Amino acid sequence: MKIFGLVLSLLCCTTVAWAQGIAPVEWSFSAEKVAEKEYDLIFTADIDPGWYIYSQKANEDGPIPTSFYYTADPGFQPVGIPTENGEKKEGLDEMFGIHLVKFSKQAVFRQRVMLTEDIKSITGYLEFMCCSEKQCLPPNTVDFAFNFVK
Repeated sequence: MKIFGLVLSLLCCTTVAWAQGIAPVEWSFSAEKVAEKEYDLIFTADIDPGWYIYSQKANEDGPIPTSFYYTADPGFQPVGIPTENGEKKEGLDEMFGIHLVKFSKQAVFRQRVMLTEDIKSITGYLEFMCCSEKQCLPPNTVDFAFNFVK
């Protein structure tokens, strides 16, 4: 019953938030060359005061974790998993009642990639969820493109 109440209150708050056009997270993208065929893809989230986004390692009983999805292209290979840095808050989350890692103000995710062919871009989308202390917005997706000029 407690979970049903939480879901119902999140849906009500979400409807109000979308009706008001709240967009508390702005994403930007850049690429940094680190070697001849290696780049760091940098995903930066600028987060409005009072809002949070969640780590890639979010608990399955909690909010949607930040995730990255690439368009199928044989021209590159991710090296490891994305790193994450920023204004990190870790601990028991009162809204979800579980241990979470979340970011406020700014979060920066870096994914190293190795270009295996002569490609001009890497495209895809990311998925994330943001919450304040009072409400959560539904998961959102954002398209990205990293262009490589030769």
